[in-house]
Amino acid sequence: MDTDDTRVTGKGVPNSKVYVRIPGRVERHVDVNASGDWYLDTGLLNGGQEIIVHQELPRKLNSEDTVINVKQLPALGVPRIDYVDSSHDRVWGWADPGATVDVHVHGIVRQNVIADGSRKMEYIYWTRKRKCKNRSNTNEDW
Repeated sequence: MDTDDTRVTGKGVPNSKVYVRIPGRVERHVDVNASGDWYLDTGLLNGGQEIIVHQELPRKLNSEDTVINVKQLPALGVPRIDYVDSSHDRVWGWADPGATVDVHVHGIVRQNVIADGSRKMEYIYWTRKRKCKNRSNTNEDW
């Protein structure tokens, strides 16, 4: 389980219950289906957070607790933007493939650009007519 997961899943005795506790967040019983599968939607969790589970069956002792530590995924790399001055009509650079990079012009987000599989991203930010132009071919006055 890592910080990108939104569901805790597991196996148990068919038609039993599993008790799931995420300290400070949720305490809930979930049913184990006839195939022995169970799950609980948790939303995104923080790295290092503990998930504690045990199984319960009527007229039997509960299982011992199992503790799962949520693994923190590594941070994305910092995007790199090449040098830009007023003679350029576009911003281009590199970021992790699939990363969304917010392009700010004078403190205002002008476009969310997604880096392609080769890590390249590009944003056309003005033309000689001082219009803001992006890859969707829309214009905005500056």
